Amino acid sequence: MLIGVLFLVDRFKRKTIIIYGFAIMATLHLIIAAVDYTLVGDLKATAIWLLGALFVGVMQGSMGFITWVVLAELFPLKFRGLSMGISVFFMWIMNAVVSYLFPLLQAKLGPWASLLYLRPPLTI
Repeated sequence: MLIGVLFLVDRFKRKTIIIYGFAIMATLHLIIAAVDYTLVGDLKATAIWLLGALFVGVMQGSMGFITWVVLAELFPLKFRGLSMGISVFFMWIMNAVVSYLFPLLQAKLGPWASLLYLRPPLTI
């Protein structure tokens, strides 16, 4: 996977990787929601597992690594350590907020809670 990622970063623009990564991840989320809504039994579980594994692969092949590349290139060398530390701190805070709120929304809205998290990537 790392070799493929290194190939992507040198071959394509960062913006292109981000846009296509978001588009594919949003599409996979929609497909997972549709499978969750329509299928039943073992087929549903297998399909969601496979689509989830595909999502993780796409996530790590696009947004998972490009975040660190862009952060490293964004800040001047003199302030890079502190700036990346602050950025990572706020990324973890937002991850915690999303991780806390998603189960609450899912309990209230059901499978449609996923669409609230999909709105930002779909509008890009």
